[in-house]
Amino acid sequence: MAGKKTANARKRAIALKYDAERGSAPVITAVGKGQVAEKIISVAEDSGVARVEDEFQANALSAFDAGARVPKFLYDLVAEVLLFIEDADINNQNQRY
Repeated sequence: MAGKKTANARKRAIALKYDAERGSAPVITAVGKGQVAEKIISVAEDSGVARVEDEFQANALSAFDAGARVPKFLYDLVAEVLLFIEDADINNQNQRY
C-alpha cells in the first residue's frame, strides 16, 4: 500500500565507539534505518555488544554520518548511554562470581 510505513521502516540504529583512554569524542560508526538498522542491531547482538533502545537518542544521532565525531552539544546524551552500558557490564561481571 503506497504511503503506509511499516514499523521496520521507522526503526533507526546508531553504533558508537568510544575510547576512554584516548579521551576523544565518541565516534558514530554506523547509522541506518529500516533494514539497515535491523542489520546494525543483528551485528551488535551477534558480537555481544550492549545496546540501548531510545528513540530520541537515535533520532538525534542519526542526523550525522558514520565516521563523524559526536558533537559537543550531544555529549550529555551520549554520556547517558555510555554510563548505562558501563553499569550493565559491571552488573554482568558481578553476577558471574
